[in-house]
Amino acid sequence: VANAALTALLIPFGVATLGRSAEVGYLLSAPGLGFLLGAPVSRRLVDRCAPRRLIATAQALVGAAFLVMFTSTSLPAALAAAVLLGLPGVTVLVAVQTYVQRATPGHLLGRVTAAFLTVEAAVTLIGAFLGPALSELSGLPVALNAACAVTLLSSLVTLLLLPPSQRPVR
Repeated sequence: VANAALTALLIPFGVATLGRSAEVGYLLSAPGLGFLLGAPVSRRLVDRCAPRRLIATAQALVGAAFLVMFTSTSLPAALAAAVLLGLPGVTVLVAVQTYVQRATPGHLLGRVTAAFLTVEAAVTLIGAFLGPALSELSGLPVALNAACAVTLLSSLVTLLLLPPSQRPVR
């Protein structure tokens, strides 16, 4: 939810802070570049790290990168944070989906994956509406800080809810 809210607030942030449409376009493209750069690394991390620690760490780094990006006042700093957001961002996605596939018995994999993807789509839609709504009600800075805080707190929830594992699930 928080990730979708933050993503939906990229354009209002870019317009309010950076001003022109070209800069906003760069800002919207930068996380994609980070995803492309991070994809090969994330696969190696998933194979080498315990799921709980990897997902929680990546979630915390996503929240921190968004926080750095949204407190930036210059385009280069915001772009650097947005690109750096890509590595943990793609790692969260790859790690969660790989963990679900590896931990689910084969005969249930289709059902579990369908349920997971449905819930993921629903919370993404909810977050995409909540971020701008909160921004409209309380102002952009409050909405950005609240969504960053929820993203950071999600790493603690992951540590509490995901079962501990000494080795990666294979």
